[in-house]
Amino acid sequence: MLPAAVLWDMDGTIIDTEPIWQESQVVLTARYGAEWTHQDGLSLVGSGLERSGGDPP
Repeated sequence: MLPAAVLWDMDGTIIDTEPIWQESQVVLTARYGAEWTHQDGLSLVGSGLERSGGDPP
């Protein structure tokens, strides 16, 4: 039986994953020799793909 509905939680309604995502960005970029600060991540919160996937802020 299929579920009656599915909730895709992209805005932290159920779980606030933003702090985990922010930390993972810092760790991943450092692993590859780039610098990405927590502030860099915060500057893109809520942005669309056009902004967040483009040139660095």
